[in-house]
This record gives sequence, structure tokens and C-alpha cells, in this order.
Amino acid sequence: ADSLNVRRGLGSGHVKVGAVGPYHVTDMLAAFNTRHPGLYVSVTVGNSRDTLRDLLDYRTDVAVLAHVDPDPRLVAIPYRRHRVLVMCPADHAFAARRSVRARDMEGQRLIVREAGSTTRRAFDQAMRDGNVRPRVVMEIGSRESIREAVAKGIGLGVVSEAEFIPDPRIRALQVSDAEIYTYAHVVHLRERQNARLVRAFLEVLAGLLPDGTSSSRRGAAAARRRMT
Repeated sequence: ADSLNVRRGLGSGHVKVGAVGPYHVTDMLAAFNTRHPGLYVSVTVGNSRDTLRDLLDYRTDVAVLAHVDPDPRLVAIPYRRHRVLVMCPADHAFAARRSVRARDMEGQRLIVREAGSTTRRAFDQAMRDGNVRPRVVMEIGSRESIREAVAKGIGLGVVSEAEFIPDPRIRALQVSDAEIYTYAHVVHLRERQNARLVRAFLEVLAGLLPDGTSSSRRGAAAARRRMT
């Protein structure tokens, strides 16, 4: 009976979601609200450390995280991946291009997020793999502030394509010869995988994955193997 209620739509309850940014979670929230319009949903947006801590401390039911370290307490389901783009000012030499190569970043002035940023981690790894050394000139812990710094010509920036907001002052370019991505995972506590509200959220998530519920189950099984 409880499973049937989840499929039909739950009448009441409060689902608490933690997320590292609004971009990855919006589609899930819209689909969840359509399926369960009677449920109240609250979303807490924070950095990865705080979002994970809230989940482990039972302050949230599910979390949307870009990176998840192996932890037997957690089940992480892969959800989306997004290419990392290079941002440059509209008057920069790169602005007329559609893409850049990794080696083009050699010596370029670069504005970066804080060290724990998954976007920065992915980009830094790609630069190390290509033996390329951009010149970091500024570290800013805000996507919006980095965008403004790029627009003012301080340097180049990097951003996930899911988080890029079109701006006439800025151009966003792919790195043509490097696979640089950020990822989104839906994470829940293993011990709460049968909790009513968690199951309701995962049922909606399954419908958003490319192959539906079977993908969700495969993703969860793979995550369990990785995290144990």
C-alpha cells in the first residue's frame, strides 16, 4: 500500500533537500512537485562540506552533490554530467573562437574558485594531464563574483555549462582536446533508503534518468559497489 501511495502521489509531508547549487536540482524539484503536489519541499543550498554534513546529521533527506567520496553510509546515484567551459571577456583574443585547446591556457591569467570546488578540481586535473600551467591571479569563492571579474578583464574563468548565464560581456568556450566535466549525484543515507519520503524522491529521480527506473537501480548498485 505504501508503494502504491508513492506512485500515486503522497498527500502530506516535508521533504528536505540539500544541494551544492540550484542548477542541478531544479529539474528534480519540478518533477517531484508535479508527482507530489501535496508535499512541502525545502531546499538548503551550500558548499559540498555543509551539504554532506546536513545529510549525515539527518537535517536533510537527500542531497545533490558534485563529488562523493567512498562512504559505506551513503548511496550515490549518478544523475547528470556537465562540461566545464572557459569564460573570457568579450574583447579577449579568445572571444572570436568557438573553442580553445588545453595548451592555449599556458600562462593565461586565471580566476579560480576555492580549492574544494569540483569545477576547479576537474579543470586543474585536465591542466596537469596536459602539462599546462595557467597563471592563477585570483581566488574567489563565488560563481557570480568570478563572472564579474572575468567581465572586467581581470582574467579567464571556468564554469560548468549548467551554471553559465549568458552575458554579452563574456564568451564561453569549450576546451576541444580535453574531456572536462563536473557531475551531479543524488545521495541518501543507506539506512534510510526505504524511508517513505526518500523513496518518493528516488522514484521521481528514476523517471529523469535516461533509461528510467532500471538506470536508477543500476546506478545505485554501482554506487554501492564503489562506496563499500
